[in-house]
Amino acid sequence: MDTTVFEINTRVFQFWTAASLIGLCLSLWFWGKDDSKSAFPLVGADENDSTNYGKAAQNFARDSYSILSKAMKKYQGPFRVASATGVKIVLPTRYLEDIKSDDRFSFAHEMAKQSLSHLPGFEAFATPLHNNIFQDTIKIKITQSLGAITESLAEETSLSLHQLIGDKAEWHELQVSKTVLDLTTRLSTRVFLGAHFSRDEKWLNLALAYTMTAFQASQTLLKWPVLLQRAANMFLPICVGQRAMLGSIRAMIEPEIAKRRKHLQGNHTEKQKGTDTLDWMDEIAQGRPFDLVLGQLQLNFVAIHTTSTLMTDVLLDLCTFPEYVPKLREEVIEVLKENGWKKTAMYKLKRMDSFIKEVLRLRPQSMITARRMTTDDVIFSDGVQIPRGSSIMVPTIVAGVDPKVYPNPDRFDGERFFRMRTAEKDDPKAQLVTVSAEYLGFGYGKHACPGRFLAAHEIKVALCHLLLKYEIKFLDGQEGKRPASLAWETAYMTDPSLKIMIRRRKEELDLDNLHVSA
Repeated sequence: MDTTVFEINTRVFQFWTAASLIGLCLSLWFWGKDDSKSAFPLVGADENDSTNYGKAAQNFARDSYSILSKAMKKYQGPFRVASATGVKIVLPTRYLEDIKSDDRFSFAHEMAKQSLSHLPGFEAFATPLHNNIFQDTIKIKITQSLGAITESLAEETSLSLHQLIGDKAEWHELQVSKTVLDLTTRLSTRVFLGAHFSRDEKWLNLALAYTMTAFQASQTLLKWPVLLQRAANMFLPICVGQRAMLGSIRAMIEPEIAKRRKHLQGNHTEKQKGTDTLDWMDEIAQGRPFDLVLGQLQLNFVAIHTTSTLMTDVLLDLCTFPEYVPKLREEVIEVLKENGWKKTAMYKLKRMDSFIKEVLRLRPQSMITARRMTTDDVIFSDGVQIPRGSSIMVPTIVAGVDPKVYPNPDRFDGERFFRMRTAEKDDPKAQLVTVSAEYLGFGYGKHACPGRFLAAHEIKVALCHLLLKYEIKFLDGQEGKRPASLAWETAYMTDPSLKIMIRRRKEELDLDNLHVSA
């Protein structure tokens, strides 16, 4: 994939840091002082100016983990933090049961609000607000298709790894985040748009560049006072460029949509079964107005980067704990020999499932979950009141390391959940895709990540190839020293410049000639 795309990705963290600090200063006059009417204390402000939103936001951006940890120990109830995207109410984890299925706590509205979906160029972020078409496509069509797409994912992985990594038998350096992001983009595109688009370099570069540019553009605009954001969106170069990319994307996808619809109109007696998300979103919409192009972009937003981040963390932990590799390889060989590329094979990779789940337990992608906006006033059973239009979130930094739930919680144990499944007759709580109040890697409740089944499937298929076809390790001198993740506000990310060593090995099983019928 074009390195220009990854250069955009590499600059995201640096850009976010610098732009946020500059933008927060610009917004001081807009945020001003606390109106003192809120029942929840503001944390993160300086001691000599405890109600200054702007300063609190600067401090939170730099040291969110410490601020959240101290506030959770100090306060038993909700408190507030000032972030680059406004003030949030932080609820203790005990409220998760109350909000998990309460429609007054809207994930779609919060994401639309924070992503500026009301502005030209950002319309894709409003897609989840439209008749649940987007959500149902993921929950119903994509999840139910996993059995049918497993072999296609395996085929795409094989081709992609050959192109992205190659077959050199000598150790050589690999820029891990870039490679995994490129791989995940191809795999997700194979599911979303089919083989033609997953192998079209122009589409892959454009789709990935648009996602990065939209992210940067929204972060830039969110530093402007609300009243000036629409005007700034019209002239800032990054926003102008984003809208130009959107036009190019439409020029590539809309002819494909038109061709498919024309084909269906000419085959009234032939009931066509959809094979990718273009077809599936159209089927779910059933004639209701829905922009398929924006739907595709939203799929990219929610799927590609979260999946690639988790896969990158898994590879880094395989380098950190290489003692797990032999058993994982053994499991892959045994399961695939017996089952081939079936959906059930991915389910039977229990050691792999456990390893990935342990990675996500200790390396969550965010310090918070349950990002919601209240669409009505809410009063909890304990009397706590949340006003309509409030942005809320729940910390995850305690749940995954609770010693009452996880013995030796700070120690990485790749077979922790494997033992649970063996001892408890395949306890579903031990499976990667199962969510609970004690495991918040994919969220919780009705708004738990609906794409987690696809993400788990993609990662497992890719790992089967990577484990059998390659050896990986840290650079010489870095053995056993896992690089720390970067953090900004509540988000974690891997240093985009991080490299590992990799070389081709002779696989014990010919993965390229396995079939569902095996």
